[in-house]
Amino acid sequence: MPLTGRPALVFHGGDDLEWAEEEIDTLAAVLYRDAVVHRPHEDPATPETVLALLGGRAAAPASLVHLACHGLAGTDPTRSALLLADPDEADEPARTAGLTLSTLLETPAEGDAFRSAGPLVVCGGCETDLTTRDHDEALTVTSVLVHRLAADAIGSRWKVDDQRSELMMLVLHDALGRGLAPPDALRAAQRWMLTPPDERPPVPALRRVSAGRLAEDFRDRPDTWAAFVHHGNPAPAVSAARQRKGEPA
Repeated sequence: MPLTGRPALVFHGGDDLEWAEEEIDTLAAVLYRDAVVHRPHEDPATPETVLALLGGRAAAPASLVHLACHGLAGTDPTRSALLLADPDEADEPARTAGLTLSTLLETPAEGDAFRSAGPLVVCGGCETDLTTRDHDEALTVTSVLVHRLAADAIGSRWKVDDQRSELMMLVLHDALGRGLAPPDALRAAQRWMLTPPDERPPVPALRRVSAGRLAEDFRDRPDTWAAFVHHGNPAPAVSAARQRKGEPA
């Protein structure tokens, strides 16, 4: 699906995720100006909200869902979850409700498993592609998303620092906006993190970031750039113009 067709940006968290909130604000202002945006005090994202964005519950899926929230790898894989707004206390960031892996598996969705016309889901939170035991690390929030509800998903294998991962997420989305396929965009973002600061190419999405933060050398921070993994479709999205013309991908 063309990423700018119906993008959705989701933030849920408190002061411990201030850089993730800035990440959402920057994406909305610079790259996805027509996006639906969910924030704790502005249309909070409950588990049902996110399920609808993913095309579950017979809803039309978003073209892109970027999730800036806490993730949790459960002691049992089926309890792994995205921590979103509690529907009973949706305006209180400290109160969360988990969108669990079990719920994702059980959610009715149009079409068969491994559908090719789902959204790209970017999970910027921690541990969204981690299993603490069983299943040989195959059963994670990210892998389940591409099984039923997404064409592509990007998640993290461990806890990440939101200040550094914000930069990587902005570079990732800048690469997606230039037409790179999701796995190639992720690789481009990782290569940017591995480039010495004075040799990095300019990235328009980073214009709002201070020069001091951009001067940091991330080559010795694999905890950030190596954390994220792509699952799903390796091909780029077909542009809306080419779809209208009926041209091949």
